[in-house]
Amino acid sequence: MIFWGLTVSILILFAAAWRSWGDRASTAIVVIAALVSLAGFIRILDSGKGHLGDIRISLLGIEVPLEPQRPIYFGGDRASDSVVMAPRNAADTGLHPRAVRVATDAGGGVRIWYNRPDGVGVAGVVDWRPVGRGPFGFKPPWQRIDSAEFTEQSRLCIPLALSKTSRQARMGAVELRPDRRLELDGQVGLREVPARAGPDRIFPVRIYAAAQPADVGRGPLAASRTFLFRRGGRLYVSLLDQGATVVARGTACVAAKAQATKGPLLKTGEPIELSFRTLSSADDWLAEERLASGEDMPRVRAQERRSLTLDLPAPDPEAARRGKAARMAVKFNQPEALVLKADDILSALPTGSNARVRILLNDPSSLGSSPDVAALSLRSIGRPVLRDILQRIELDGGHRFFVAGDERQNMPLTFGDSIDLGIGATAKLQVERVDWRWGPFLGLWLLAPAALLASVAGTWRWRRQSAPAFIILSLGDFLLLTRLLIAVEGAAIDTRPQIAATVPAALLALAAMPFVFSALAPDRLRQARSVVLAQALFVALVAAHLLLFNGGVRLAAAAPLGLALLALAWALGGDQRRAAAVEAVRGTWRQAQNLVGGGLLSFYQYGRERLGSPARPYAPAGRSFAGLLLLLALMLVLRLLPERFAIGGNVAVVYTALMVFLWALALAQFVVRPTLLRVLVAGLLVAAPLALSLFQDKGYAIVYLLPMLLFALVLAAWREPAKGFWRTRIALMLPAILGAGLLVLAQVNSAAPAASEWPAPDEHSEQATAKRLELLEKAVKAERQDLRFQAFWKPQGLAEKGTLDAEGLRLAKQVWTEYASQGFLGRGYLNLPEPGELRRYHLSDNLAAVHLLAPFGRGGAAAFLLVLAAAAMGLAWRVRHAIGGDWPGATDLVGLLSLWTMFGASAYMVLANLNYIFFTGRNVLLLSAYSPSDLMEGAALLMLALVTLGWRR
Repeated sequence: MIFWGLTVSILILFAAAWRSWGDRASTAIVVIAALVSLAGFIRILDSGKGHLGDIRISLLGIEVPLEPQRPIYFGGDRASDSVVMAPRNAADTGLHPRAVRVATDAGGGVRIWYNRPDGVGVAGVVDWRPVGRGPFGFKPPWQRIDSAEFTEQSRLCIPLALSKTSRQARMGAVELRPDRRLELDGQVGLREVPARAGPDRIFPVRIYAAAQPADVGRGPLAASRTFLFRRGGRLYVSLLDQGATVVARGTACVAAKAQATKGPLLKTGEPIELSFRTLSSADDWLAEERLASGEDMPRVRAQERRSLTLDLPAPDPEAARRGKAARMAVKFNQPEALVLKADDILSALPTGSNARVRILLNDPSSLGSSPDVAALSLRSIGRPVLRDILQRIELDGGHRFFVAGDERQNMPLTFGDSIDLGIGATAKLQVERVDWRWGPFLGLWLLAPAALLASVAGTWRWRRQSAPAFIILSLGDFLLLTRLLIAVEGAAIDTRPQIAATVPAALLALAAMPFVFSALAPDRLRQARSVVLAQALFVALVAAHLLLFNGGVRLAAAAPLGLALLALAWALGGDQRRAAAVEAVRGTWRQAQNLVGGGLLSFYQYGRERLGSPARPYAPAGRSFAGLLLLLALMLVLRLLPERFAIGGNVAVVYTALMVFLWALALAQFVVRPTLLRVLVAGLLVAAPLALSLFQDKGYAIVYLLPMLLFALVLAAWREPAKGFWRTRIALMLPAILGAGLLVLAQVNSAAPAASEWPAPDEHSEQATAKRLELLEKAVKAERQDLRFQAFWKPQGLAEKGTLDAEGLRLAKQVWTEYASQGFLGRGYLNLPEPGELRRYHLSDNLAAVHLLAPFGRGGAAAFLLVLAAAAMGLAWRVRHAIGGDWPGATDLVGLLSLWTMFGASAYMVLANLNYIFFTGRNVLLLSAYSPSDLMEGAALLMLALVTLGWRR
């Protein structure tokens, strides 16, 4: 309700800005807007205090004794492994049992051994590297245990089996040919091993050595887990099959007897880092279909599950004299966190002045009966270590906790302290209370209001002199404040450290982005140099807060900090340098336009001469058309970038801005003076960027089609009816209709076959084989985005797919539907359950459901969209009033379309999370505190609106 009231108050202030903008009125409106935003933000934070107070117990590491007869094991079995590499999510796979053994070798040193997996179960690989920095500050490269270089002079000896369930029959020889194909006992594989690939991508031998598609699932290597990978330009093989080895070419293959591979030697004071990775397996049917069709092979990766650091402390002579074993410290790079809800603590707290609540970290049966409020299970510690942790943690009603079971029984500790629990092996734990004293929230009460006031002070002149600038800058403040609220809520319900880091990153964005806007403003609108430097000093203060209290500037905070540094350099660069830089950009653009326009003119003149028509001079429209082609060419270049730069990622920052420019210029040049040819050209130019994005991200094309439709409706109602009224309106709608048609055509025949359509597994007739190939070709086209479309049209069909993606999407849809169905006013701020199936998406794709609809309800989400719509509609009204009802020019169209794009894309994602329209993989612009590209994309649209509308009026 508070969020709803805040947005309505800002709407009223926007309305006041539309009506009048005198000296006194502008000053009053700016001050009232800042106070309303500040009061609303503080009140929303204060409303969530009753939902804070959860206790988080983080496992930072363990210390274990190293004894010659008791090795330390790392793996996926809680019963036998000291450190358990369990999966993070239910859909992930863990490491095989006893995968790594740390023990004393014959020379008295401590050695790491890798044990190959038994049977056909899951397998994992282990990478290691020294801790520290190499040349130029870079970390040393990873090295993979139990791997060997594989060249044309090598031979891979690998066990063969008749099926996935049969036992080893004999050893086979795999060799690498000059054409990068694998040859298995004279049979050449269908595909060559890629010449370039990242170190995480792997190439399973069973796929790349297959001489025919059916060999992937039913050939002699069907049960093999050995794979190839590239590192530093060289090809290596990771030996995961029992008996596999690499020998010189021409050497006879025999099974290797060693079942464990010697790894690095641990030395005192020289810690090493271990990375435990599991293999994302490719479905047999998909690999077989790709081999048969000639399409790109499915990408299989070694995905990191956990990483940790091993360290041998300096020897203790006194401990050695008493016969105590040396100890090894294990530090978890991704600490496991256990959460105890505040409501459970309060309900279990007995009455009395010395009342305490007990928390047990071991099996309750080992200590007999006890009235503990919770027996929390540490999933990262196995039974050999867990049996030594016999102490309890006790909580009182204040801000202290105790350790029961040893001499620390009556020694109060402060939340945030680290403690060691255990007798032989010990666990290092950190106990925290999620309140305003917690690290990510530390300083939030003080720095967030100060950031808002610094934003107003830094742009005071600009806000007072320009009503459009006031609206756009206030909209930016509102979105950045909401972004910070969402980051706080995300950290409160998600225990991952990288999510907690989004709170200070969002705080830095709230301080840095208004400074970026003000520093880039022209001199007549920018504050004095002293004010600019003071605002920059405040941004530096917030960045220092991140460094001192939040573990440094992480990726989410790098974008606003980098933009602030660039803006400061621009503001201090001097008028002449800034003018020279702007003129250089304009000159380059004119030269490119003239180059393309000259070519078009030559072609045009040649065509007229061939037709016997007189030549025409080069008109300004030709230069404009050349500029449109240049924009489209730049977008095509972005489309052709490698997959890791896909439109759904960082390229969207530039792609969206170019698309807005292209649409605005096309509408200005062609649609407002409609002829049949001009309308067709405009329609193609508007549909082209959406069509280009279809090949990489269909969701991007669909989300940004809605703003174009809305803006076309706005322009259709721009002028009073006159001559050519209906022709102009039809022309305005045609480009959007063409774009919608492209998206509809893209979904034809994209549905995957249901599991019931497949032939029986034991049916091997020609008709069954042909049917499988037909269904495989159809299934490959049903990518993840297509499954989302099917989830909208036929959600019950997801349960029939039989694929992991379909089942995961079905569960995720159930969860986000539950979040989005919390009534008109919602559950309340900070009053949300853990995201569960939406852990990976609650700050991106499903942000609208989890952090808008669930806490603030449908009323709050509608009020949020009303603010965006009011800014877009209000500025459209002011532009129309200023130009006297004439058609807007290209500059005005760029600014208006930027705001309508923000509103349309955000409205689409809210409606998609309500299951009213197709769900796509985008987020509400400027609200994802976890995504630096989202911040830059939203800031780019706001900056376009400021430059085109806020600098002139």
